[in-house]
Amino acid sequence: MALKDNSISILEYHIQDDRMIIDILKQSKKQIYDHYLDYVSSKSTVFEEDKQKIVDLFTQKIKGPIIYREYYRGSQEYCVKTLDATVIYNSNDEAEIILATASDITVNWHEQNSLKQQAQRDSLTHLYNLEAGKYIIDEYIKKNPKQQNALIVLDIDHFKEVNDTYGHLVGNELLIALAKYLLFHTNPNDIVIRMGGDEFVVFLKNVHDDLTYPCNQLMSHLNEISLSHHGIHFSISMGVYTFSNEQNFDNIFKIADDALYHSKRNGRNRYTIKYQK
Repeated sequence: MALKDNSISILEYHIQDDRMIIDILKQSKKQIYDHYLDYVSSKSTVFEEDKQKIVDLFTQKIKGPIIYREYYRGSQEYCVKTLDATVIYNSNDEAEIILATASDITVNWHEQNSLKQQAQRDSLTHLYNLEAGKYIIDEYIKKNPKQQNALIVLDIDHFKEVNDTYGHLVGNELLIALAKYLLFHTNPNDIVIRMGGDEFVVFLKNVHDDLTYPCNQLMSHLNEISLSHHGIHFSISMGVYTFSNEQNFDNIFKIADDALYHSKRNGRNRYTIKYQK
């Protein structure tokens, strides 16, 4: 039944000879690779970050199934496959052959990734939502505990008045435009989040001591934002916290948020920077 499914390939790996036979029962498609593990590591079109998983599977360091991605030769298009394996022993109870099945799951993979992306994104601005952004930031800090980073919390001054005067559609237009503006004026590796309402978070990676330049950049180019109602004038207030040890999102957000309210209390349209003590 498996062999009737064209999305499944049967593989036979001879351990001692390091020899792989792919599609063992389909003569027209049969491929034979000597020095197979070297081929996977150096010549195959498997994604670099996935090659070691295949090597580890056939050297019995890990168990299947594994998922790997492979470019179509001569193309940037790729397929996604699962690979599972069973060890066959000889009469001396020695591992002799690994029989494996490779199944093409490309369509399902892309569907699942699309759903995952949708779940991580704010539906209006398409920025990361709070839950996804918080997780990504916490994981980044764990992996880079001694790196200096900064968190910016910002919102639109008197945003309620924009909604009350021009309507919620214009308010939404402003939120979308500000989201694009934040992405444009930050580094591609930085993380931009819509917290909800008119509040946004920007996580700046690997910053230097002086944060006045990036803050001034964000504050001073707001006139670049064009809206359908040209008479709208708005400003933003920001709170910034810079730190260089392992903390979690909730802690750094609280300090940056306190800095934001300091900006609000002192007249809005400004930023306040707090440095780790």
